[in-house]
Amino acid sequence: MVEIADIKDEESLRAWLDALPRDTQAEQEDLRRIAVRIAARSALRVMPVFWEWVIRVPAQHRKGDVTALPVLRCSLISLVSLEEDTREIMAARSARAAADAAAYAAADADVLFSPTRSTTFSSAASARSAADAAAYASARSAAYAAARSAAYATSFDALKSDLEGLDPGSDEMPPLWSGSNPVADEWDRVRTAVGGDPDWAFWLWWYQGLLDGTAPPPGDPMLVEIASLGIKDPEDSDIWQDPKRALPAIWRIWERHRLLQEARELRDRTALAARDQASMAHRAHNHPPELVEGQAEFLRALAGFEQAMDDIVDELSQPEPDATRLISLAQAVLSGLEAVARYCGKIGDRVLMTGAGTFGATYGTLLADKLIADGRLLDFATRLLSFAGGP
Repeated sequence: MVEIADIKDEESLRAWLDALPRDTQAEQEDLRRIAVRIAARSALRVMPVFWEWVIRVPAQHRKGDVTALPVLRCSLISLVSLEEDTREIMAARSARAAADAAAYAAADADVLFSPTRSTTFSSAASARSAADAAAYASARSAAYAAARSAAYATSFDALKSDLEGLDPGSDEMPPLWSGSNPVADEWDRVRTAVGGDPDWAFWLWWYQGLLDGTAPPPGDPMLVEIASLGIKDPEDSDIWQDPKRALPAIWRIWERHRLLQEARELRDRTALAARDQASMAHRAHNHPPELVEGQAEFLRALAGFEQAMDDIVDELSQPEPDATRLISLAQAVLSGLEAVARYCGKIGDRVLMTGAGTFGATYGTLLADKLIADGRLLDFATRLLSFAGGP
């Protein structure tokens, strides 16, 4: 039997996979998950090679308008397919468009670029094999596709690190490289070249997260939604063939989910402060009249924040949120911030500096956290307004 330490090529990896138990349905499913995981992570390790090639090589030396998008899509779909309830994503044959991209890279590169041809082809071919592994229902077929993907990537040391202590049922994704990253230079050149282009921002963020071990798990709703783009809606079936359509659509999905997460955090933050309203009101009789009036205005604004955040969370949870509704809610948050700003102007530094002693711990903490000064709510409302297409 081949041990993990003995894995050094496609043949030995196949032998190791063949030796895994597969007598029961659960064991076959575990084998398939292991195979898909191997294939996807192998392809992802060398993905910057293809991406950097596309950026560096002039368009006239490439057949067609080839971008990194097909390879990135293949890699994302392969990873997302680790979750059984999302495997129908692989029904999209267009996911294997990476195979065409690989052919362009390998066969149509000008002779001047021949030194990069084999590694560029291998990068795209690894992603294609990963897509095959994810598409196969048969655990054995998935395992063989995984071995091909790993062989193209030729990153067996990193692969062995993945296999040690592997839990097939876990969705934890450690950093892609356990040691030094041999394609770090290519990745740096990619980030330098497209780092200022918002259309590629999601892909840069996602891949850097994979390198760092901080990327969302394969079953994350945002990743599933992006991987499913163009699959469930026949009108968008060709969207991935047009980067000018696909990239902005991907960015909107990413931004909506980021706004949703931020809205949930801000909702919890304002709710915590709102729960102390009664306590604050009880202390108000000791304050000057102008402070009492301002405090009431502040508390009304605080309650408005909480309700607005509830409504924003509900709206952003929809795949197609109502833009008009989001604009109205964003403007409500901005109006509430103006009320809070007026109140803070009335009380001045006295409350900002000694809020905990004057109004109680939660109220003082709210101000000490600089709900306004740190710009978090203002930044959120501004981003939400921009996302919804408001003024």
